[in-house]
Formats: sequence, C-alpha cells, structure tokens
Amino acid sequence: MQQTFQWPEMRRILPDVLAFMLGLGVARWLRWPTTDLVWSLWLSSLVLGYAIRML
Repeated sequence: MQQTFQWPEMRRILPDVLAFMLGLGVARWLRWPTTDLVWSLWLSSLVLGYAIRML
C-alpha cells in the first residue's frame, strides 16, 4: 500500500518558521556578513544532526 503525502499542520511548523525569521532579523540587525550566517546555520545543522544520530 502506498502512502500519500500530507502537509504538516501549520501550528506545528509555525514556531520553527518564526524562530528562523527571528534569527535572520537579528543577523541583519547586527550586520553579520552572509558567509557568517551560512556557516553558523551549517554548523548548527551538523551538530544537531550528529546529536540526533547519537541518541
């Protein structure tokens, strides 16, 4: 049996979207260079992915 794709509920993803937008706003307000922002997002993704793998 093939499962069909369902979009997640908005109330579940809204906090993540708001936190991401807040982070972008703070980075712009502090005038971070784009490379610093990309590296910090990549590093946090790497660390979280590694932590999830280890648990």
